[in-house]
Amino acid sequence: MAYAANTGNNKDLFPFRAWMVGFDRQMEMLENMSGRSTSYPPYNIIKVNEDKFKIEVALAGFTLKDISVEVQPPSTLVIEGNRGEESNNEFLHRGIGGRAFKQNFALAEYVVVDGASFKDGILTVSLSRELPEEQRVKKITIKGDTPPKQFPEKDWTVKRPKEYHEPSITRTKKAQDIL
Repeated sequence: MAYAANTGNNKDLFPFRAWMVGFDRQMEMLENMSGRSTSYPPYNIIKVNEDKFKIEVALAGFTLKDISVEVQPPSTLVIEGNRGEESNNEFLHRGIGGRAFKQNFALAEYVVVDGASFKDGILTVSLSRELPEEQRVKKITIKGDTPPKQFPEKDWTVKRPKEYHEPSITRTKKAQDIL
């Protein structure tokens, strides 16, 4: 459920914005993305590995000059397409979409666009997460005076002498005989 409260000239979709100090950028991104959901053109978001992603957009009928890919502040990937002039052909059936579009993708912090390629009607935008050095996991080597002592493997099975016999009740004195 979306809450809308009129605060001046703009609509504030999130009334709890006032107590979310420091989250202005995230709130702005959510407000900009809400209400602009569209399924045209169809796209896939693929996670290649922990830090690499791809966005594939199906653009049948578009050429390279019809497509624009930009990163706009604050970290919004914008893909636009416009085929320009309509053809003068009379269509009996028109099933290939060719209308103009604008698709926005909010990029997470530290995600950058590595590049884009267009092949066989598929636009592929490559993304990667580039964490700053101070936020990466660091392996710490432990230094010491001496290397740790290596203990040999020990066989913990009980070894008994060859003459050992299991005790039996007949050889031991009974408690009644002792008293």
